[in-house]
Amino acid sequence: MFTTDDEGTPGSTVSERGERSRNAILQAALELHRAGPTPSLRDVARRTGYSPGALYRYFEGKEGLIRALADEADRRAAERLGDVSPDLSPRDRLIRLGLAYVAFGHYEPSLFSLLLQGRDRPPGQVYGAFLESARSGVESGALRAGKGQGAEAIAYSIWSLSHGMAVLSFTGSAVVDLDVEAAQREAIAALVGAFGSNT
Repeated sequence: MFTTDDEGTPGSTVSERGERSRNAILQAALELHRAGPTPSLRDVARRTGYSPGALYRYFEGKEGLIRALADEADRRAAERLGDVSPDLSPRDRLIRLGLAYVAFGHYEPSLFSLLLQGRDRPPGQVYGAFLESARSGVESGALRAGKGQGAEAIAYSIWSLSHGMAVLSFTGSAVVDLDVEAAQREAIAALVGAFGSNT
């Protein structure tokens, strides 16, 4: 059972205690999610020693918990993308980011599944990594988008291709008679290359 009541911790404020409790609840929910489907508030309450009603102090019901879990998955995926060197050229960095995101979907299926829940837009921190590299490429002149478009079009195109590949890997739908990793690399590289500047 998780310990979430640390009122006696010296020097801790109400806000700090609340944040620690929320993090402990979130961690318990992540562990339950790894073991099966997205847990109910009752499951999480049982795991943490809270009453289901007490969890509403930290999350707005199950939907709020799912959003929080999706945000945590986004943060962890962004950490994985953070391993891609910032010293690469914008084009190479975008290719590596795409491949790192696909790998995250393959090797962290439980966390990746959370990125598919509770959101109606790309995961913010992950998408931010693609957008930052696309902007860097546009500003340096290494990349360009179509007429009237900019870095956002580049970032969205490369993220969406990578996301589709990650979903196929996650669902096991990418069972084809070829070297999938090589095909993924070539496809992402080809798309990045399509945004190459001729100037």
